[in-house]
Amino acid sequence: MKKLEEIRDELDTKGGMTRKVVYGAVFFAMGLLFILLGFWKTLLLVAITLVGVALGSTDNVVESVKSLINRLLPQTTKAVIYTAEDKEKVQRALEKKDKANAGKAAADQDKAKADKATEDEGE
Repeated sequence: MKKLEEIRDELDTKGGMTRKVVYGAVFFAMGLLFILLGFWKTLLLVAITLVGVALGSTDNVVESVKSLINRLLPQTTKAVIYTAEDKEKVQRALEKKDKANAGKAAADQDKAKADKATEDEGE
């Protein structure tokens, strides 16, 4: 029986018979899976198989699982650090908002006075 290194070398050789047979068998199996299971089920099967291969090829499975979970679901509770420039922008925006609200309140008061004056004239 051939050694693993020899088989790997044959798979790397372009046009080699072993390469043709292996790739043919893999794609034949993929075709059968598509026909029998459908696209999404086959895709799920391939994804789960690849995760299993990745975990099986590591030295420490627990650390690999933690790393995989952290990559798929990153932490969202990181501290937000604001610079002085950010704080100034927020302060200017709040001042503009306050000025706009003050102007609107003054306009509302003027309108209320005008409406009252109109009512007083009408009586």
